[in-house]
Amino acid sequence: MKNTEDLRIAKTRQKLKGALLHLMEIRSLNDITVSLLCREAHINRNTFYAHYSIPSDVLDEIFAEHDQTVVDQIRNTVSCSDYTLLLKDICRTMYEDREFTTLICKSNIGLQYLYHVMEIA
Repeated sequence: MKNTEDLRIAKTRQKLKGALLHLMEIRSLNDITVSLLCREAHINRNTFYAHYSIPSDVLDEIFAEHDQTVVDQIRNTVSCSDYTLLLKDICRTMYEDREFTTLICKSNIGLQYLYHVMEIA
């Protein structure tokens, strides 16, 4: 039963992340309400509040996951001291997740996030 619950939680979180990214293509984060996000993700508000408090918490989780991917790449690349390869790896990650990258770059937090990635590097 536990594995089924874990899978449902993961699917719910993915639905919310996808819905938030989709809504951010047409609205600013400040204009996205819990109700709107829940409608877009096809979940109820109680389910949302079981995992998050506000829509920006979903975005924070997306950033944290992206950060972990970048950190993992840095660890793998820095061991060979090839910083050109590191930059290529970061760019490849951004390209592979171009929906997220495009959205972040279009938003008002894009430049801050790019600086953050470079700080990690």
